[in-house]
Amino acid sequence: MPGSTGPSSLLETEGRKGQLVYVEGQGGRYFLSEQPDVGDTFARYSTLRAQAFTPEETAQIIEQVAREL
Repeated sequence: MPGSTGPSSLLETEGRKGQLVYVEGQGGRYFLSEQPDVGDTFARYSTLRAQAFTPEETAQIIEQVAREL
């Protein structure tokens, strides 16, 4: 599943001329600065964003579950 290795910070310079990824995971903390690793990480982030609920949808789901408790 995308993003399952742990928290990541995606960094991008103005105009997308440079990209860097900071990763925290079971293997330690490290930076990614080379392709294809950086591009793959940005692509996984895009997938997560596309699949995520909106804040409004999330609130509705939480409210629904709370009512059912």
